Amino acid sequence: MIIAFEINFHQNSDSLIQEFNLKLFSHFSRQYPNHKFILISNKSTHQELCNLPNQTFIKSISWGLNFINAYLNRLLLFKKHKIDILISDGIYNLNKFKHVKQFHWLNDLKSFKKIETFSKNSYFFCVNEYLISLVEENKVDLKKQATAITPFIEIPQSIKTIENEKKTKEKFSNNKEYFLYNIDPSCNKDEIITIIKAFSHFKKWQKSNMQFVLLIHHKNEEKVKKLIESFKFKDDVTIICENNNTIFFELLSSAYGCIIKNKSIALTEKMFAAIQMNIPVILDENEFYKSSFGEACIYSEMNDLKLSQKLILLYKDEEYREEVIAQTKIFTNKLNWDNVTNQIWSLISAEDKN
Repeated sequence: MIIAFEINFHQNSDSLIQEFNLKLFSHFSRQYPNHKFILISNKSTHQELCNLPNQTFIKSISWGLNFINAYLNRLLLFKKHKIDILISDGIYNLNKFKHVKQFHWLNDLKSFKKIETFSKNSYFFCVNEYLISLVEENKVDLKKQATAITPFIEIPQSIKTIENEKKTKEKFSNNKEYFLYNIDPSCNKDEIITIIKAFSHFKKWQKSNMQFVLLIHHKNEEKVKKLIESFKFKDDVTIICENNNTIFFELLSSAYGCIIKNKSIALTEKMFAAIQMNIPVILDENEFYKSSFGEACIYSEMNDLKLSQKLILLYKDEEYREEVIAQTKIFTNKLNWDNVTNQIWSLISAEDKN
């Protein structure tokens, strides 16, 4: 078989699905040397590639720059390389090549309505059961063609060690426990105020040395510092203006708990990192996240009172916190790389019965 992976990296957006598909490409090309694997990507270089004889890399035109040219470019590639199977990181309707078995990632609430026009030879990896239920509610006949697959990126467990935890607390929180919040570049003023107020309610109740670490993008630096100036507990807040995954993982690995707020409802690398490091993480309370993570996360309405109640519960009820951590371990053990890749391979290699 000739199997193509369509992976488009987008600037300033989380790349969970893209990174997962890239690892999947590398894994499959090593595991199945008798098949040919083609990577079609808008990214110039991929260090993850092994330069195996059955691997081909093709630099593609980005969909966002010129959709028509990008579409024609894909059609020519499909014809030239006689592709049998396509695995794409999103929703790209290539109906003109109905003989190609296509698998598309359905990652969020925005994209599921696009699938009504796809051919019978199109299949969908939904990141949770909730998306499949939405497909059925909207009477899109894809019961056999939509499968729930939970993607993930393995986080190096060596990051989370007692020695590293001590170093991180010494460096960022004066050797004290802390809650972590990562302020996204798109985060607005009201959302930042909500988080600060939630921690304020917590401090008024707790009256101890718990710290709050805000990891921010340089775009938010002045705005956040100005808001913190009048904050009663500003001495217990640390602002770090260095928003990248390396520093986030370091801070996360030593955090007492973490709040993750997303502008769009989608799964992110940060969510999976928190769970794999066994850090209690508070997410927005919605069915999408609950379907994805179950009891491995804590859910709250994103207002200051509700958030503060979850922070207080995490701190005062040690049994509750330990149970959340136990659930993160169960979730992580279930999501091992072999299980996920074997499931995907069995789906893409199955004979069509249409």
